[in-house]
Formats: sequence, C-alpha cells, structure tokens
Amino acid sequence: MFSTATHDCCGAKEIIDRSTHACCGHAPSYSSSYDTTTHGCCNEEIYDRSENECCQDRLHIYSAESACCGSSLFESTLSTCCDGHVINGLGQCCGSEVYNPETQLCCGLVVNDRTTAVTSCCGNATFDETLEICCRGQKFPRESDGTDCCNQTPYNPDNQACCRGKVSDYEGGATCCHGDGMPYNDHRSTCAGNHALDYSVPNIPGITQIYTANLTAYLSTEQFECGGELHYYGADGNACCANAVAYDTSTDLCCIYRMDHIIVPRKTPNSECCGEGSYDPSEEGCCNHELVVDGEAYEVYDLLTHQCCSDGVRGMDSNCNDVPQCYEETGSNAICEVHTQSLSNPTREIPFDSRISICTPSGVVALIEGLGVCGSEIYNQDEDICCGGKTWSKLHVSGRERRCCEGGLINPYPYYFPREETCIHGIVSSIPEEYASLCGWTVYDSRYDECDNTGSIRRKEEVAAYPETCIGPNGTIYYNEADHSCCDGQLIQAHHSCCSDSPDCCEPGNIEGFNTETHICCAGTLKEKHGGYECCGSERYMPEDRSELCCIDQIHENPTGNLYCSGRSISGRLNSQTIMCAGKPHHGNDIKCCGIEAFNPESEICCKGFKYPKISEQGNTQTCCKSVTVAANEGQMCCNGTHLYRDVTDDDRCCGNLRYTQGVETCCRTGDEEYIMAAEGQCCSGEGDTWDSSRDTCCDGLVHREIANGQCCGNHVIRDPTLEFCCGGHFYHQLQGGMKCCNDELLATILPCGNED
Repeated sequence: MFSTATHDCCGAKEIIDRSTHACCGHAPSYSSSYDTTTHGCCNEEIYDRSENECCQDRLHIYSAESACCGSSLFESTLSTCCDGHVINGLGQCCGSEVYNPETQLCCGLVVNDRTTAVTSCCGNATFDETLEICCRGQKFPRESDGTDCCNQTPYNPDNQACCRGKVSDYEGGATCCHGDGMPYNDHRSTCAGNHALDYSVPNIPGITQIYTANLTAYLSTEQFECGGELHYYGADGNACCANAVAYDTSTDLCCIYRMDHIIVPRKTPNSECCGEGSYDPSEEGCCNHELVVDGEAYEVYDLLTHQCCSDGVRGMDSNCNDVPQCYEETGSNAICEVHTQSLSNPTREIPFDSRISICTPSGVVALIEGLGVCGSEIYNQDEDICCGGKTWSKLHVSGRERRCCEGGLINPYPYYFPREETCIHGIVSSIPEEYASLCGWTVYDSRYDECDNTGSIRRKEEVAAYPETCIGPNGTIYYNEADHSCCDGQLIQAHHSCCSDSPDCCEPGNIEGFNTETHICCAGTLKEKHGGYECCGSERYMPEDRSELCCIDQIHENPTGNLYCSGRSISGRLNSQTIMCAGKPHHGNDIKCCGIEAFNPESEICCKGFKYPKISEQGNTQTCCKSVTVAANEGQMCCNGTHLYRDVTDDDRCCGNLRYTQGVETCCRTGDEEYIMAAEGQCCSGEGDTWDSSRDTCCDGLVHREIANGQCCGNHVIRDPTLEFCCGGHFYHQLQGGMKCCNDELLATILPCGNED
C-alpha cells in the first residue's frame, strides 16, 4: 500500500518517490525508474544529463553552450533558434530572421532600422511617434500633440469629433450621442436618448433631467414634471401632488383624504392637513376619530378649550371614556386594559410603569414607594428581587449577593452570584462579573486570557510572546514579527519578501524571498542595499549621483549632470556646444529642445514639441495654445490654453474650452465646471449675472426658481425636506428602506451611526 499523492508504481513491482524519481517507458513490463535530479528520459531511454541532451525525443552530446532548437542541438553563443530553425547570429527572432532590438524593430515580421528612440512600428514599416501617428497600419503627419485616430483617419479631438468612424468638425471637441453619429459637447448640449439631442440645454450632472414624453432636456432649477407635463416654477406652482397635480406650497397643501390626494388651501403658513381642510397646529388640533354612523371623520378644535377623544371632540372638563382621572397614570413598559361605559370604545388601553404601579379592573393604582410587582405578588424592592416572575431574597443564606439572569434555557435558577459568576446573554458562567469579557459569543476571564485578532481566546503570556497570526491551509500559526513574517499561510524569516505570487521574485520558486532591509531586487538580480540606492534594470545606481542617469532600465553617463530621461530617450545638454533632444544630437550654444528637434528661443517658440516662429506672417507676436500658436490682433482666441478658435468677433468669450457669444448666451460656473446657457437669469456665478434673491436661491452658481432663502446642497436646493436631504455636500432623494446621514456619509437607517449602540 502507498499514497498516490507522494508515490507512484513503476513497472510491475517498484514503488518510487515522486519528489525525486520518475518512470521511463510506457508498458509496465518495460518501465524503469530514474533519479530526476541527475538523469532524464528520452524516447523511453534513460540518459545522464551531464553527458547528453534530449531534443524532441532525440539524444545529443551535451555541451554547456548548446541548446535545443526543435529536434536539433545548436551553439547558443553563435546562433539563434527561430521557429524551430537555427539562424546564424545572435539576437531576437522576427519570423525566420534575427535582429538586434537595440538598433532594429520587428514590424509585421519585417526587420526595420530603429532610427530614433521614439521610432515605433506601423504595419510593416516604422514611424516617428513625435511627428507622426499610426492609424490601422498607416502613418500620417501629427498636426498636434492631441492628434488621435478615427478608424483609419487622423483627427484633432480639440475641434473635431469621431462618431461611428467618421470625422466631423466640431468646435471645442465632442462626444457621440449613443454612438449614432451625432456629435455634441455636454457643456453646451444634452443627449436625450433614442437619437435625440437637445442643443439648448447643457448636461449638468444631477441638474439636467430628460423629459421622456418628447425626449427633451430641462433644468431642475427652472422646471419640474407633474401629471405627465413639464411645469415652470412660479407660473404653475412649485411642487407636484401625488405626481398628478402641480400646486403652490406657499398657498396650498397636498393632503390624503379617503384614499385620494386633494389640494387644500392653507389657513396660515404653518398649516397642516386635516381631512378636507387644514389647521394651524400651534393653536388648533386635528381630531381623527370614528363616528358610529358616518365612519371616519376629521374635526378641527381649539387646543385651549377642547380635546380629541375616540368618539369625537369634547370639552376639557370631560373625560374621554368616563374613567376616573385618578386612574389615568402614564408609564412606559406595560398596558392596562380598563373597561369603560362608552359604546364607541368599551375597552381602553392605558400605558403604565409596572415597576411603580399596578393594573386593576378599575384602572392603574400607584404603589407605595419601595414596593414592586412580581407576577401577581407585591414585594419589597429593598429586600427582594423579581426574577422569572418569582421573588427571591437579595442576599443568599450564605450572605452572597444575588442578581437576576433571565432568558437562559440551561440555568437551573433565574439568578446568579456576581462575585463568583457572570450573566451574559442569559447564560451563567463561573467567572466573577468584574473580570468577565466576551470574545465573539464566548465568555473568558480577562485576568488570565485575552481575545486575539482572530477571535480566539488564548493565555495572556502566549499572546504577548506571539501576537501575530498567520492563517494558511494547515490552520492558524502564531508568531512574533520580530522573528518571522507570514507568506501565503507559511512562516518565513523576518523582513523577507513574500514570493508566493510575485512574478519578479529574485529567487523564483522559493516562497522565502530576500531581506528587504539589507537587499534590493533588480530585475531578478539581488543587490546589497545601501542608503539611497535604487534599481535601474538589473543594476543599482544612486539617483543623487548626477554623473549617472537611468533611462529605459540602463545606466548612462551624465558628465554634465544636465541630461534627463524623456520618455524612452535621453535629452539635455551634453556640453556648451551640443544638446541631445530625445536621443538626437544638435549643435549650438543658444538652442533648446523642442521634442526631437532644437529651437532658438530668441526667434522661435516651442508648443508641446512643435516649433514655430515667434512672429507671425502678419508681424504679430505668437503664443502657444496647446501644440499650436495663437496670434494677437488676428481674430484668434485660445480658450483654457488648449482650444484655438479663429474668426473671433468682439462679442466672443471663452467658457471653459468653448466659445460663446456674449449677450446671446451666458457662461455659468458650477461644480468646478463651466457650462453655456441659452438664457439670462439662470446663473449667479459671475459679476454680470442678475437674479431676484427675494424670490430665488443661488446654489453654487445656479439660480433655483421660486424658493427664497432655500437650503443649498452643492448646486442643488432642498425643496421638500420630507423627500430630499443633504449629506456630505451631496444631494439625495429618500430611498425605499430609509437612509440617514452619519458623519457626512450615507447610511441605512437600520445601521448604527458613529458611537450609537
């Protein structure tokens, strides 16, 4: 008998250890075992690894410089194996050719020269990434640093759009409305769905809404939906009753009466609903009661002279149910049923405190101070306790204090002795109450034990010695981080890296990596760590040493200390007469780099890697607008430093990246963004904005109509606190199940907030 997890059967009788041996051959009668550390199996023949090499079931004489290429053996110091064929020369494979990746590129199985550090593949050829762009295997001139591809066509996202693979001009750039070929900019327009665009309303998050009846956009600051129609705040009211009727909350109420919603006029600003009418709760009451004949009824009454009873409104000198007032005690933990003489309500439930009162057929009777009720008995609270509906002496005959412990099913008595025991969750444990603590659902003695971070109870001295836990397939191991670390459920040396799932571990296959306090791992090579050293490929270097530069995982000399790594190449001044620009040298003492080229700052400007004359053809000074130039007094305008507009008029202004016409449109800033509005009086973010503060509320740059002095929440306003609330500066509608705001975070009402129990 043997374990198949660790051993195997080789031949008819031999049992081998799978960790050190293997079986060679197929038919059991011919199978032989061999030591896998020194020998191998090649075409059912055992061979010595120090003498032979097996290449696809063919044996060859072993050589330290040889390697397999298909079924052949070749000299790896002189040739390269490409796709099963031996090619003369060293390098990497490009189809059936060998190339040098330092000076060449393999593009579509074609070897090309790498002319610069920014040369990349485009189809079978190469292109310069700084000057060209590759779109689906074809290269085009790069007109700006933002040039992108639209299928096989280059375009500029700053002033063009790519929708459904087609390029169209669009000021300020655009996105596509549901990918249907309709470009738009959401700082000016809104995609309303189903191929519908509303060009007059910008898409402001949380403010812009879609009116689905005709797929148009509207601003919730100005309009609201009600009864399947759009309404303007003010002209049509400012709220919707039951999603059916618009009304004005300053003059009317939306009330529920007989399973329906109705509009009721307000008596005063503080009015509330009462049936078909309203009342002022500061002076009046609303009595909702049952009449014998008419069923449910509502009555408004004066709070000073009348009261609401179950059978209607009565004067203050009358008792609602003809029960003597001396029996109407209030309490908090029990209900006393009292029989009355009223036909409409023959039984009345009176709340009372069972600890200080007792329920009788005539009503609630107050107990004498010091007495309590236990079941049907009255007892002295100074001498006895009431546990499980029975009275017990506070002191046992032994003189020990006794306390109640109710709810447990295994306790012989409903009490315990706190100096010797504790009661938790209705269960008595033989641990003094003073020292009892919980670990999960288990009670432990805090004098001797401790609850660790895994929820296990351990001796205090053990936790102090081994405070950390390492949980793995074999269970939990306790350790001290001064001696060990945990790696994939196993203990390794302290301060060593964990290599269980690291692809670049310096010791592959070994779960215990290296000491991170004394060594660094550089591309699979372990190096001693000294102060300030970092990796550069497989070597280490000191970044503070300006004489060396790390670029593309290689260390380069930096004799002047002025060189720097720019993308995948080196730039900077080599000496007073030579400057390196993205790997390309240029000569001159008064030039600087502009991408891969050099420029003269006296006569030229560099805009994002593109150089231009400082003075335009019309004789005006040029400045940069992203990667192109803008000239003063030539009808041009640069918005946000990124978007160039031509044919500009005196009324044109910038709104973020977009151009708008002052007097016809307005620019509104809200939520750290700028939007173009079609009408005046919608914004309150600029000096020229006008709005009526006695009627409207300004919230973060947006004017909310027909709500004076409203509570702002970001750029929203709280119109109905019963349905809306603000939390952490974010606006929310009340959700099903109920939500609340805790420390500026949204939380379900059933969960505790902060330190709440």
